[in-house]
Amino acid sequence: MDAFVTQALLVCIGAGLGVIGYFLKALHRDIKEGSARTDEKISMVERDFMEFKAELPRTFVMKDDYIRTIASFDLKLDSMDKKMDTLMGRRNDDR
Repeated sequence: MDAFVTQALLVCIGAGLGVIGYFLKALHRDIKEGSARTDEKISMVERDFMEFKAELPRTFVMKDDYIRTIASFDLKLDSMDKKMDTLMGRRNDDR
């Protein structure tokens, strides 16, 4: 009777280890699939971010660039204003 109990116990332990092994394999497979999906999503986000970085200079103007452009435009307007004042002064002198 003692041998029968020992063999039954060994069979139960073996079956339990087999079930645990099966679930561990399934868990490992699910983790690998989840990791693959996560890697794919990360690569999509990276691609979208790179497209955003490429589009950014065409869509937005940096503050320093804006200030530089406006300063240049102001200088040109001041130059035109001086020229027009000079022309208007000459025109008034001719009369």
